Amino acid sequence: RLLTSVPEERVKAAADIKKAAMAPLLNALDAAVTQFESDAKESVVATTRLQVLMLIAVFMVLLAELMLIFRPLVNRIEKGTRELLEARDEMRHAALHDALTGLPNRRLLQSIMENTAAVAKRRNETMIVCHMDLDFFKEINDTKGHAVGDAVLCHAASILRDAVRDSDFIARVGGDEFVLVDCSLGCAEGALEMAERIINRISEPFEIDGEVCQIGASIGIAEHPTGATNLETVLHHADIALYRAKEMGRGRAELYSAEAQEGFDNRSQDAA
Repeated sequence: RLLTSVPEERVKAAADIKKAAMAPLLNALDAAVTQFESDAKESVVATTRLQVLMLIAVFMVLLAELMLIFRPLVNRIEKGTRELLEARDEMRHAALHDALTGLPNRRLLQSIMENTAAVAKRRNETMIVCHMDLDFFKEINDTKGHAVGDAVLCHAASILRDAVRDSDFIARVGGDEFVLVDCSLGCAEGALEMAERIINRISEPFEIDGEVCQIGASIGIAEHPTGATNLETVLHHADIALYRAKEMGRGRAELYSAEAQEGFDNRSQDAA
């Protein structure tokens, strides 16, 4: 029994010595494996980052190519669209405005009168229409030429713009004829005062290319009653009042009246 226990102790001691000798190696091996795993993870992260950066770079290159190829095309399309819209607006403006004075023309007058009459109805007010004709314009146009005549018309248009408010509407409806539409003058008497100021201003001498010119103006005024629908009638009444002003000696403003209507009817009968 004694002989048997001795070898066992030796074997156990040898195993302990072997285990002790192997421990550093095993620890080194574990550390190596841990380091390898850490390096592998960092490598995967670095590879992933590199792939993301490469994708971003490819996207930026593609975007730059798209900008270089398609942006000029987009710019040309946008420019063409703007030019078409501007041309459309210019054509629309030209169709509704007088080329010489820049004022609205007769075509736009009807639409403006409809809108103004609607506003006057909502406010329970009266729309006023003034029809102005330049005195002695034909003589200036015939003696001094059409260029001077055009300058006279622009001069008259400028005076009208300065004499009225932004809410008023002015149109050139004929050679030397202008129409003013408003619903904020209160009554025809207020329009009469404004018309007299315009006549006084237009009758003042002015220069064109160093040459002194002088014209005059006659104005007929008519009211469009609240709620009335026939806009042609108020224009006709303003025209009759204008004839009355010219009959009374020009350079004056006249309100439409039964007397003015009677004089117009008599002239029409005499002409017939």
